[in-house]
Amino acid sequence: MNTLKASSLILLTVDNKIVLQLRDDDPHIHFSGKWGLIGGASNINETPRSCMLRECFEETQWIPKFIIKLFVITEHCEETVYFSVVDDITALKCIEGKELRAFEIAEINSINISSYHKFIINKFLNCKRCNRNISEISILFYTKLLDNAFGGYITAGQSIYRLLSKHCNVTLVTERMIDQISDTNRHYDLLVFNGTYEKTDSFKKLRRICNQVWCYEHNNINTENQAEMLSRFVSSDRIIVPSLFLNKLILPFTIENTALSPSVLPIPIDESVFLYAPLTFSNTVKFCTFCAIKSIRRLEDNILIIKSLRERGYNCYYHIYGDIPFNGDVEYKNRICKLISDLDLTNCISIFKPVFSQKEIACLMKQYHFYLDLSAKETYGQAKLEALFSGLGLIMPFTENNVNLVPNDYDFYSGTIADVADKVAKRIDNFCRFPIEENKCRENARSFAINQYSDTAVWSIMENMYYEFI
Repeated sequence: MNTLKASSLILLTVDNKIVLQLRDDDPHIHFSGKWGLIGGASNINETPRSCMLRECFEETQWIPKFIIKLFVITEHCEETVYFSVVDDITALKCIEGKELRAFEIAEINSINISSYHKFIINKFLNCKRCNRNISEISILFYTKLLDNAFGGYITAGQSIYRLLSKHCNVTLVTERMIDQISDTNRHYDLLVFNGTYEKTDSFKKLRRICNQVWCYEHNNINTENQAEMLSRFVSSDRIIVPSLFLNKLILPFTIENTALSPSVLPIPIDESVFLYAPLTFSNTVKFCTFCAIKSIRRLEDNILIIKSLRERGYNCYYHIYGDIPFNGDVEYKNRICKLISDLDLTNCISIFKPVFSQKEIACLMKQYHFYLDLSAKETYGQAKLEALFSGLGLIMPFTENNVNLVPNDYDFYSGTIADVADKVAKRIDNFCRFPIEENKCRENARSFAINQYSDTAVWSIMENMYYEFI
C-alpha cells in the first residue's frame, strides 16, 4: 500500500505574521471549519515541491518567488513542510476555503486552528535550523571540473565559493567525488551549483541530501539557448544572477506553472587584495586589459585604437593577460598576433600568460593607468570591477551591464574606432594636465565599487538571502 503524501506551506508576511486558511464546513475534508496551512495531498508521481507549488496556486492564485524545504513529518501521512514569504498579502486570493488571514504568532493559541497544523507551526518555531547562524550551516559547492571553475572563465563560481569559504563550512564537490558524498548518511543545509549542471545525474544525487538549493546562472537567454535555459532551475529554491542586466534578460519566466524570480548577487571582489592608497600616477601612460578571467571579444578594435593613438604621438602600451578568446582559441590568437605584426605594434602590444589569482591580478593592475575593453557583450564584468578596485580608469562602451558597474556620472565611449580614439586622447591629455582631478574621479569610482561589490557588501546580501525567511 502506497503511503499518502502531502505538502504544506508555512507562509509568513514581511512583518512576520503567519498566513492561514479558514477551511470550509465540509465533513468530507480534513480539519473542516478550522484554520490551517495552505497545502494538500500529492497527485500520483508528483514531487513534494511540485505539489506545494500547485496547491498554493490553486488555493491563492499566487506563486511564491521561492520555497524552502524545512522538514518532513509522518504524523498522519508523509508530509513535506515548506517555507516562503509574501511581500503583500493582498496578492493572495481566497480560491479555496472561506478566508485567508495573517495572524500574529502569539494569536495561534487563541484561534480555532487544526491541532495538526498547530503542531507543524510549533515545530517550525522551535526548529533549530531557523535559529542558526549562516556560518554554522553545512554547504556543498558542486562544480564538475575544478580547473574550469577555478582559474578559467567561470568566475562567478570561483568568487562565490571563495566568499562562502571565508565564512561557512563548505565542502567542494567535483565529479569524481559524487558517489563518495552522496552515499554517506550525512545531510547538508545548502547546495550551491552552476545551473549548467541541473539536469545531470550527479546533481540529482546531491539534491537528495541537501535541504536548500541555490543555483547561480550567468548566461542570458537567446534564440540558440532558450530551450536549454528554460529547462533549468526546476529543482532550485533560489536562482542567483550576478547583475541587474541578467536579471532583466533571464527571469522571471514560467516553468510548469512556477514563476521564478532571481536574486541579484554581485560577483564578490576581495577588497583587501585590491586596495592601494593613495592613488598616485605618473604621466607615463600605459593601457592594459586583463583577460585572465574572462576573454576579450573585440580585441581587434582595441588594437586599432592603440594604433590610432600611437599615430597621434601618444606613447601607450597595451598588455593582454590570458587566453584569447574563449579558453585558447588558437586560430583566433594567431589572427590577433598577425594583426599586431602587420600594424607594426609588436613593441607596444604584448600577450602574456593567463593570470588566475586575484592577488596576482591586483599586483599587475596597479602598474597601469587605464583598462581598455570595448566589448559590447559583457554580462557582469568581473575584470572591470577588479580594475575599479585597483584605481584604473575604465574605457568601455555604454552598453549592457557596464552602466550598472560604475557611478551614474561615469564617462562612457561610443562611435567608430576614430571617435573612440579621439575621446581617449582627450582623456589622456586631461589626465596628464589635471592628475588630481583624475585621481579624485578614480577614488570615487573605487569607493562606489567597494560599497557595491566588495566581499563585505556581497556577504551582507548573501546573509540576508539566507535569513529572510526567519
